[in-house]
This record gives sequence, structure tokens and C-alpha cells, in this order.
Amino acid sequence: MKEFWNVIQMVFTAVGGWLGYFLGGNDGLIIALVVYYALLLLMIAGPANPNNVNDNTSGVAALLETMARMPKEQREKAAFILFDNEEKGRLGSRAFAAANPKIKKQTLLINMDCVGVGEHILVIGKNYARAKAEYAFLEQSFTPRDGLQPHCYGVTGSVCNSDHQAFRCGVVIVACRRKKGMGFYTTDIHTRRDTQADQKNLDYIAESLCDFTAKL
Repeated sequence: MKEFWNVIQMVFTAVGGWLGYFLGGNDGLIIALVVYYALLLLMIAGPANPNNVNDNTSGVAALLETMARMPKEQREKAAFILFDNEEKGRLGSRAFAAANPKIKKQTLLINMDCVGVGEHILVIGKNYARAKAEYAFLEQSFTPRDGLQPHCYGVTGSVCNSDHQAFRCGVVIVACRRKKGMGFYTTDIHTRRDTQADQKNLDYIAESLCDFTAKL
């Protein structure tokens, strides 16, 4: 049953990606989004992930690594939050946002999801997040090194449904691989093969976020 589930996910992802690429324009975008949300529904309603090292143990590990490296005076500039039930409709982050409306609307929130595999580090910010003065420091702190290449984007043209969506000034950090004709993609999530996370990625993100906090 689980192997069947894995095959279904891979087929949906491949079909949506290739249709979106070849058709282009609005038709390609619509088809790609329909396939994406169909896959998302299957992930929510389907069986539990057999493995989850990258999705999203790596995000938790990166957060803990950041906390461990950050000096006490810098830790006092930030709050560290662990959200649960993201794949059941972002229940944890939505509940936190509802209970803290000021944070929901005004605070820059940086979310880490699937950061353990991939040499391309994407920093994707909502428009309100990118308009905040401190966002410039965030972009400056993510520089190419150790074979890792950062990319800072707005949400237009990207699809990443994670806990940052619950916040007006949300930012998500995700590690990806890149393939010609396909663009950026995360690999092996929601499959038995999600068993790896690169410590180099966690170190890079922790160092970058510590540098960002030092600039505030």
C-alpha cells in the first residue's frame, strides 16, 4: 500500500510539472496548480509518512542548531517556535497566529521546511515581509559558500505551502535541487527514501540566521 502511495505521488508530481512546463502561460499554470492541490489533498488524507528526515525533521534540526550557535544577547532578539500538524492544514501555526494577532500581522516570521537536501537554498518571502527594513539584512546574510547557492525570491511564481503562510510577513527557507526543464524541486519527500539530511545544509542555515540576528 505504501509503495503504491509513493508511485501515485511521483506520477502526480511529474505530470503536473511537465504539463506546466510544456503548455506554459495561464493554461500551464492552472494545470500545474490543479495537480499540486490534488497531490496536497492526497498527502493530507493519505497514510502517515514512512520516513521524514528531510520533511521536516531537518527544519527542527536547523532551528535547534541555530539556537545552539546563537549567543545569548542575540537569542533575546528572537523567538523560537515549533509548530505541529503542518500537513493537516497548518493547524499549529494557524492556532498560534490566531492567538497572537499582532505577530500574525506585523512580525517577520522565518519558517524552515525541507532544508536538509539540495544545494540551492531558497528564501521565499511574502510581499509584506520583503517590504520590512530587516528583510534586507536577511538577504545579505545568505551568501554563496560551501557549495551552497542561495536564491531570494518573492512568492510570485513559487509554490511552497508551509507554516509561513499563516503570517502576513512570512518567509520560508527550503533546500532544493535544480534540473533543466523542471526548475527547483524537493526530492524524496513523502516516500520511503526520505532518510537523509546534510549537516552542511543545517550548518549553513544556522550560520546565516545567526549573522542575520547579529545585524538586527
